[in-house]
Amino acid sequence: MWVLHHHVAASALVLTLFLLLNQLGARLIRKSNRNRSNQVLLSKLVAARNALAVATGTALLALWVKELESFILSIAALAGALLIVSKDLVTCWLGTAVRTFGRPFSIGDVIEIGVWSGKVVDSDLLTTTLLELGRANQFTGSRVELPNSLLLSNPVKNLSATGRYSLRLLTFPLAADTDLALASQALLAAARPVVDGYLADADEHLRGVETDNAVDLPSTELRVLIEPVDVSTTNLLLRFACPTERHASVEQAILAAAFAALRSAGVLQAARASSVSGVH
Repeated sequence: MWVLHHHVAASALVLTLFLLLNQLGARLIRKSNRNRSNQVLLSKLVAARNALAVATGTALLALWVKELESFILSIAALAGALLIVSKDLVTCWLGTAVRTFGRPFSIGDVIEIGVWSGKVVDSDLLTTTLLELGRANQFTGSRVELPNSLLLSNPVKNLSATGRYSLRLLTFPLAADTDLALASQALLAAARPVVDGYLADADEHLRGVETDNAVDLPSTELRVLIEPVDVSTTNLLLRFACPTERHASVEQAILAAAFAALRSAGVLQAARASSVSGVH
């Protein structure tokens, strides 16, 4: 019993040292690489964290190696029995481990996984519950229960990764012979009154996300990008920032204003515009 208490205390000390050294190392790396690019900073932060994690794992393994021998034999027997009883149950638990340690999303995030998209409202050992998002990014009122095993075979797209504000795209398919300069000006003029009220706050928030995560994000300024599709169609992509919780209403307001502006400019050749979430 004394040996067990000793191992527990030593393990707690090792984990505490890991957390302290990780924070201290991150501060030192940020301070010494203040003038470096975010990409260089991020690579050093990740490398330092992973090195500390390996050292911590090695120390814990050395502490518990004897106890682990019998534990692993027990776990192997249990895992064999579970695989015989239910492979699906085991894969759901493994998916839960991916969610817990990988943290691809949190409660309240809007995510896409497989063919499903929605707001995460619950997550337990077996399932993740979404409020379903349908066409035009509108909530359908349905709840979708997804088995956590999907996390093992499907990528998760987190549309709330940047917090209160996010960057989004609206795609406008136009005829290839459209005056693209005139259409671009019409889109920018239509969207600007919709986003001007919060643009400064969005820019401050996203610059904070850059600093905290050592990543480079696009500017929050309105921008129109040109995307050739085929000989008869060219897409204009309107990139804009919006409050994450209000993205659907902002998109609808921009779409209504944009269609009116394109018609007034005489360049609207497409029958519809489609919304695409994310930043390309």
